[in-house]
Amino acid sequence: MFKITEEFNELAKELYNTHKVSMELTVDPSRVVFMRSDKKKRAYAYCKVIGGEYQLLTNKRFFIVIVNENFNNLKTDEERRYVILHEMMHLHYDDEKDKYNLLKHTLEDFSTLLINPKWNLDITRKREAKKKEIAVPMKEVTTTTTALMVI
Repeated sequence: MFKITEEFNELAKELYNTHKVSMELTVDPSRVVFMRSDKKKRAYAYCKVIGGEYQLLTNKRFFIVIVNENFNNLKTDEERRYVILHEMMHLHYDDEKDKYNLLKHTLEDFSTLLINPKWNLDITRKREAKKKEIAVPMKEVTTTTTALMVI
């Protein structure tokens, strides 16, 4: 079952205002509808674009971020903040085409998040590097970071 929630609205605004330049966030949080899901999926959260006539049902918002039940298993506020920021990085507005779309996971698109020492994402960095088959120097990994690997 899905339920619209406002519990992430303030956090999304804060993250957008703090990271819109450094993380190249292009979508204002007012364009995002957050939903909770009781589904147990591998990902903590995921995004969808709202298109066409469905925008009328959401007050002209263009994205849905669906937060799954296992998000509640995250142990710290930093992990929860990271997941929401991560999902916001997927949301993209193309000025030239005047079109909203989702960015896929690539090392290049998310490199600013991966190398930001604030998030301590060595496991995520290693996982992305393995996908791209490139060498990335690793630091010692903390147990808190392992929860982020599920994303």
